[in-house]
Amino acid sequence: NVLNGGKHANNSADFQEFMIIPSSADSYAQAVQIGSEVFMALKKGLANLGGSTAVGDEGGFTHEVQSNTQKLDMLMMAVTSAGYQPGVDVHFALDVAASEFYQDGKYHLANENRYIDSTEMIEYLSEIAQSYPVISIEDGLDQDDWNSWVSQTSVLGENVQLVGDDLLVTTQERLQKAIDMGAGNAILIKPNQIGTLTETIRAIQLA
Repeated sequence: NVLNGGKHANNSADFQEFMIIPSSADSYAQAVQIGSEVFMALKKGLANLGGSTAVGDEGGFTHEVQSNTQKLDMLMMAVTSAGYQPGVDVHFALDVAASEFYQDGKYHLANENRYIDSTEMIEYLSEIAQSYPVISIEDGLDQDDWNSWVSQTSVLGENVQLVGDDLLVTTQERLQKAIDMGAGNAILIKPNQIGTLTETIRAIQLA
């Protein structure tokens, strides 16, 4: 998690987390090395741009931007600067946390000063996944926008991990509904969401 936005970083991107996946690593140690080198290249790049190198609540840089894709451009620059190839050595993951900016049936992208509906949000995420090496998108839509999750999965589910966190909250009932509907294709497991280890294990077994 190298760039923060949303609730984790005021005055930054709408999306909450921008993450790197060291996909070419052969070991945990190599993955840590790649991640560290990209992180430091990102810090240097932000400093060269005259931007802040302060970090948000979860340790990612909080550089101000005018659009969410600007953060991804920064990641592309950092990966290349660190001597790696985007889409080969390093892929990207997003935690959109869309429920945080879903208002009255619309997604309010405050940084880009626009309101878009669910169909447009899916198109936006699809464009991002086509333009950048994004292979995982968490909570790309609101937690109760079920039919749109189905649409998103039909559009992106073959090539992108579509993770339910706010959507599923480690709850068997919501996970079963997602399985039955074809809404998303992955779950984020958090014992604190459901409250007991027994229920957590049952959610894992169902998944």
